[in-house]
Amino acid sequence: MRYLKLLILIPLLLCSCSSFANQILFEQANGAFENEDYEEALSLYKQLETSYPNQYELHFNLGNTYYHLDSLALSILHFEKTLKYDPGNERALHNLQLCYLKSDYSIEPLPKVFFTVWWEKYLAYFSLNSWSKLTISTMWFSILLFFVNYFTKNHSLKIFAYSSLIVGFALIYTTSRKSKVLDSQTHAIVVMSALPLQEGPNADSRETLVLHEGMKVQLLDSVDNWVQVKIDEDTDGWVDRNGLVTI
Repeated sequence: MRYLKLLILIPLLLCSCSSFANQILFEQANGAFENEDYEEALSLYKQLETSYPNQYELHFNLGNTYYHLDSLALSILHFEKTLKYDPGNERALHNLQLCYLKSDYSIEPLPKVFFTVWWEKYLAYFSLNSWSKLTISTMWFSILLFFVNYFTKNHSLKIFAYSSLIVGFALIYTTSRKSKVLDSQTHAIVVMSALPLQEGPNADSRETLVLHEGMKVQLLDSVDNWVQVKIDEDTDGWVDRNGLVTI
């Protein structure tokens, strides 16, 4: 029994030590940033990124660090990642606008239809964890209502139970979409100063446009080392994969 307790306690202790070490590393990175040692701050933040790739606060700090290092495209990339994991983050939205203003080229966010904007705001209302808890609670509540109705035969309660079940299924769909959004890589940032947009997936096809550093594009398809991207509702084409970093 004693050995069993040790087998349980040792992994927990190791996890606690790792978390404590990462917290110290994060504070060191913040200290370097405050002291305007941006290269050191970047090095420390990048070490943390491997352990916490979905941490919005870390991406926000990386965005600020790259901004001070004049790496505009990577700054935009990490502010976009901040908004991916924490939609509606006012600080990231503000800093993203500063990046657009600092750019030598006119960079505009990809246009969105009204329904897309509404749906993104709806998904962003709760975190994935909160959506999951709400879904589980609603499903258990509907099961409880059906159980009570089995003995009471109350018509109003039966209607309420079915309504609760429908809401539960709607929440399951919402939670799955939220999870898919967090896992998906549907957009990218141009990281080359000038990236040619071709008509087809080869270097010999006609060049139609030049994309500039910091532009956000939507990913449509890929063939070998070529990626089909969408710039706006009327413009799409193929670019070299090496000129993009996915959000």
